[in-house]
Amino acid sequence: MARPGPALAALWEGVLGGWLGEHLRATAGALAYGYGLAVVIGITVGFLIGSSRFAYEVLEPTVMGLYAVPKVMLFPVFLFIFGLGTSSNAWLAMTFGVFPILVFTMAGTREVDPVHVKVARSLRLGRWTTFRNVVFPSILPSCVAGLRLGFGVTFLGVVLAKMFASSRGMGFVLIGSVELHIMPRMYGVILLLVIVALLVNGAFMLWERALWGRRPTQGA
Repeated sequence: MARPGPALAALWEGVLGGWLGEHLRATAGALAYGYGLAVVIGITVGFLIGSSRFAYEVLEPTVMGLYAVPKVMLFPVFLFIFGLGTSSNAWLAMTFGVFPILVFTMAGTREVDPVHVKVARSLRLGRWTTFRNVVFPSILPSCVAGLRLGFGVTFLGVVLAKMFASSRGMGFVLIGSVELHIMPRMYGVILLLVIVALLVNGAFMLWERALWGRRPTQGA
């Protein structure tokens, strides 16, 4: 049975030995790279598809079909292109995280009230002003929901990539601990990863609730 004492002791040993910081930095670097790609691609493509009725009707089934494809099978492609290292890990993680962000952004863009856009046009507001004051506030809550889900699966993708094709990172430490039967270290790494995921998810949830709380209710 796992006990927190030995797991915490193993993490403290990692802090003193320096290996924990090294592997955390490797994981954080790949996560930032992959999540950044997922955010830029997901929001941009989601907005472009959602803002066009024709593009939405044509591409939405394709997007949802690709969403269901197992992402791990693309890892050999990224390994062939980028080789072992941060880039291949990050691009695999991006394939996990980009779809929730894209889908939620696409859906949020479709839900922008056309009356508000028509009012902005009648006031002769420019495209950028209309986007900043009308469109962006409307789609932001949905985008944040997508960002929250996207972060979780991007984090998963990074850990998986570090487990199977890397010599650094928390996934590498985790799989090494299993192979060497160092159970306290394994449980310590799992505990640390769970805490990080919960903290980031909680921050996104607070942001999401604050945004939804500021939205006007129907008929207000």
